[in-house]
Parts: sequence; structure tokens; C-alpha cells
Amino acid sequence: MYKMIIFLLITFVNVIYSQSYYVDATDGSDSNDGSSPSSAWKSISKVNNFNFNTNNGNVVVALKRGEVWREELSPSDAGSSENNRIIFTAYGSGRKPVLLGSNSLIGNLSEWVDQGSNVWRRSLSSSPL
Repeated sequence: MYKMIIFLLITFVNVIYSQSYYVDATDGSDSNDGSSPSSAWKSISKVNNFNFNTNNGNVVVALKRGEVWREELSPSDAGSSENNRIIFTAYGSGRKPVLLGSNSLIGNLSEWVDQGSNVWRRSLSSSPL
């Protein structure tokens, strides 16, 4: 019982002293500091390129529920130990956040050309991969 209380206390203190960052694809801005939902970052690219300081404990990155990012998540620093890591979670209500490592091919609907037999074509300015 004593060990369980100590474990919960250490976990609780570690969470309290963790730095948290927020990401919101709709209302965020990469010029924000990311420290609260009202000053959330916009892109996963910002998360990937940010230098998280995990020396003082865990860092929490919270992605807004209901949002979709068409970016790949690959942070430059994933932390170095059990108590010095980057933890990804979600905040808000609704569906889980979605990370798609692909480009959207929908674009402007007028860019699609009907080839017949329910086959459509669209020219791409860059590779979809």
C-alpha cells in the first residue's frame, strides 16, 4: 500500500510539473506560444521542429479533438527516459484527432475532369507522397 501511494504521488507531481503544449488545426497559429488551448499552435510541422525541453520532466502535447492534420508526426526530440519524454494526448470534446501523412487530393472540385465511366482525373502540382 505504501509503495502504491508513493507511486501515485510521484506520478501526480510529475504531471503537475510537466510543460503542456496545445495544437489546433482550425483556430491555432504557429506564431502562438502553444501554452494553452487559446494560444494553440496550428501545425504538426511546428511540433516537429520545436525544441522541447524534457530535462525538467515530461512534456505533454495535446491535439484538439475533431481536428485533422495532413502531416507526418516526427518530433525532433522524443525525450530520453521514463520521466523525460514527450507524451501525446487529445483535448476538447468529439472524435479523436486524426493525423494523415498524405496530401489532400480533393482541392478545388473544378480541377477534376470527368473521364467517363465514373473515372475522374486531376493534375497535381507536386507528388502526393
